[in-house]
Amino acid sequence: MALDKNPSFELSKSSTWTEEKTMAWLRTLVREDGSRRIKEKTIAILLEEEIDGQVLQSITEEQLKEMGVKTLGQRGAVLAAKDILKKQKQNPGNGVDSKAFQALQKKFDELKQNLLVRTSEKEKMFMQVSHLQRIYGQVLQENEGLKNQLRRAGAKAEGKKTEVWVPSKAPPPNMLPRAASEAEAANGGAVVSRASKFFRPDRHSTHV
Repeated sequence: MALDKNPSFELSKSSTWTEEKTMAWLRTLVREDGSRRIKEKTIAILLEEEIDGQVLQSITEEQLKEMGVKTLGQRGAVLAAKDILKKQKQNPGNGVDSKAFQALQKKFDELKQNLLVRTSEKEKMFMQVSHLQRIYGQVLQENEGLKNQLRRAGAKAEGKKTEVWVPSKAPPPNMLPRAASEAEAANGGAVVSRASKFFRPDRHSTHV
């Protein structure tokens, strides 16, 4: 017997169904070929006897005979419907198989746990990336500082003036006047060579 999964019928609350709602639910029970399992004649008898959801769960085959449900097939169909409601009452879940539901719940818990683990791993990775970004920023700052120092050092080097000694001026430091050569003495002291008039006694060389 197949059950039409109509969301308006909450099987866990079948004890509160009225006669009309109980009969409406019985009409949803169909065979595999789609034909209705409980005939309209049987439903009319149950409705006349004021069978609601609570009474249906305790009905017996003898009572069905007394009410006038003559065929064995129709009595069996009503009793099968009764068993559906009783099982649902003992194991509420709106028609869901308890084993299937537990397996689904277990799978859900596993997925939830995996999600928590992955979230924790992502948080750790994010912290590591943030730490590396801070280090990278510090390196960039230090590198920029070194560049600025090199620029300042280069500017100072370019700003220094190179002092060049001109022979016509006073002798440079640590140099003494050189004695005139014989040719220069004969020429009245005039310099006849391109050598400097001064020399450094510590190096024994003349300044050019």
